[in-house]
Formats: sequence, C-alpha cells, structure tokens
Amino acid sequence: MRAVIEHSLLRHLSEANRFVRAEALRALAKVAGTRKLETFRQMRYDSDALVRCAALEALVSLDSDSDARNELTTLIRHPDSFVRKWACEAVAAAHAHEATPSLIQALRDRSPLVRKAACKALCAVASTNSAREIEQLLDDNNQFVRRAAKTSPVRRGCMRRSRWSGSRLRWTPRCWCCRASCPTPLRLTATERGL
Repeated sequence: MRAVIEHSLLRHLSEANRFVRAEALRALAKVAGTRKLETFRQMRYDSDALVRCAALEALVSLDSDSDARNELTTLIRHPDSFVRKWACEAVAAAHAHEATPSLIQALRDRSPLVRKAACKALCAVASTNSAREIEQLLDDNNQFVRRAAKTSPVRRGCMRRSRWSGSRLRWTPRCWCCRASCPTPLRLTATERGL
C-alpha cells in the first residue's frame, strides 16, 4: 500500500500546478522518509520557488542539511508571498534558530499570511529576544495576525498560565523550556490574552 501511495505522489511531482507539486513533496516526505532523499535533492532545483521551498523543508527535516537551512532563510525574503509563508513554516518545522533575524524582518511583511507565519515560526524557534517585535503585532490591522501575537508564548515572557482562581487569572512564573523562574515575567490580563 505504501508503494502505491509513493508512486502516486511521485506522479504528482510532474504536475503543472505548483501547489500540487509542493504538497506532493510534503506528503512524500511524511510517507517515504529518507528513502526518497535523491528526489528531494533533485526538486531542490525546480524552476518554481514554492516547490524548492517544499523540497528544502523535506531535506532539512529528514537529512538536517545545513545548506538547505541557509536556502530556506533566503527564501523568507522571496518576492512571492506564498513562498515567504511556506519558508517561515519550514523554518519553524526545522527549528532553525539562525533564521531569527529574517523572521523578525518578516513580521513587518506586507502580507498578513507571512506576518502570521513569521510570528508562529518565532514561537517555534523559541526566540525570546523577539518579544518586543511580536508585541507590535498586537496593533496589526489583520485579526489573524493579532490572534497569533496574543497567543504567542514568546510575548508572554515564557510564562505558563495556571488555572483560574476565582475571578482572577494567576500566572506561574516558569520558563517554557526549563521550568525555571522567569527573570522578567510579563503579567497580562485576561482581556490582553483574548480570553
């Protein structure tokens, strides 16, 4: 059964639609894994940047290729907004900490899709030095970008919300990573959190 699925996905790699090719690469990475690394390396040089981004994401996740990480970082500044969005998502999946400056620039992108993806990617790479930039997204004109910024653990200063106690929201000053005391806790009200 797996061979039939892989064969079908490989057929979709020759489609004219770039979204079909890119999604086929993402699915092939999940199904085939490292058995199809050569296919991902070939698709890395596809004429469409969205397909290249999907191939690079597969290479980073399966092979931890450092050159692919660097290429993903440069694709965050691509002219096409879909490519920038996919590159931010791929960086988040790869936990590429070296892409933090590019992700901070993407927070000011003209496309709301890219701003939302960059906000989520910064949370995924656990870049706590970007809290100020994420705070600025609270005034964004797009509701989905504002929601992503409100729910960001980076913005909360590595705080973990405890249970409701009466009518007040209590905060436990613990770091998300190591559960140690947070040096600069941010106290937010339930309205700020969007609860």
